[in-house]
Amino acid sequence: MKKVIQISLFTLFAVATAGLMGFIYVEQGKQPVNDVVIRISRSTPDGFLDTAIVRKAAELPDSIYHIRVRDIPVRKIEKSVRKNPFVENADAYVNIDNQLIINVKEKKPVLRVFNRDHKGFYIDNEGNIFPLSNHYTSRVVVANGYFDVPYQNGHSSIFDTVYHDTPLVDLFTLTQLIRKNTFLNAQISQLYVNSRGEYDLVP
Repeated sequence: MKKVIQISLFTLFAVATAGLMGFIYVEQGKQPVNDVVIRISRSTPDGFLDTAIVRKAAELPDSIYHIRVRDIPVRKIEKSVRKNPFVENADAYVNIDNQLIINVKEKKPVLRVFNRDHKGFYIDNEGNIFPLSNHYTSRVVVANGYFDVPYQNGHSSIFDTVYHDTPLVDLFTLTQLIRKNTFLNAQISQLYVNSRGEYDLVP
């Protein structure tokens, strides 16, 4: 009998807790957003992104502070932010304080490439290509010389078939090896592809 009472009380408590949480969730959903918090994750103090750039990429309406929490299109916001070529990943949610939180992970460049026609782009640590920025210049190894690469306007990978006949994969691999070597990483600032197709390491 005692066990039955304990089970009944536990069940009643669980149901009451679930009902209370449901009530809080519904009531919170009726409240307007009171703040937008943007967090940018990267390995350097400065970078390609700032809060203004992310806010613009999120396509937040001017009336954001009048929109109810339950009507905030968090999936749409994430999708919009991820379209920015400097964003590796993004997630958005509304916390218990009715703050819209947008977390952004910035791409980490390891190589800056310039074609013979002086068109440039970055390659990140995953081999993804993204454009140069008017907002920020990353201090990474520069690659140039006697080679042509079809410029892809962001979001491409050096492992795509279009790059098989270019030196991009070799330059990326060489850069990764340099970064793993403390001495070379401190000394080498440029990779130059000479007219014979050889790679010159420039300190």
